Amino acid sequence: MQQLGLKRKDVTQAIASLVNDTPITRERPAGPNAERAAARLARRRARRAKRNPGLPQQRPGHLRDDVHFRHQHLYALGPTICFRFPQHLAEAATLLGFKGPMPKANEAKREKPTLTAAQAAAVRAYYEADQALFDAITEPGYVYMPPF
Repeated sequence: MQQLGLKRKDVTQAIASLVNDTPITRERPAGPNAERAAARLARRRARRAKRNPGLPQQRPGHLRDDVHFRHQHLYALGPTICFRFPQHLAEAATLLGFKGPMPKANEAKREKPTLTAAQAAAVRAYYEADQALFDAITEPGYVYMPPF
């Protein structure tokens, strides 16, 4: 939500976009800012398409297509070494050859939305397979084998 600039009032629509694979509709600012934002988005999509010609293009407004909302278990295409975040960050860094403390990146600048019980249940149901994978990681370096 933070990365895409979605606001608290967008939570219900964001969940519906994920669950139903429909575009999220948000009010866009009117005037010159809207035109600049649309042009910036078009440039970003063009750069992404050029860098990744084999990837399917993101459908505007479909949160399922955005990397920030993608199911994590889908990244595993074979045996995959997994770590819990943030508990196993040091072990993951060691495996990758990083030395020293890990820098903090992408810290939230705005307050995160608080979900209602119904919203939280919908999110948990949508990410059920991801949660099952996360729960299976009981020690650093857990090897997950996706079902084929």
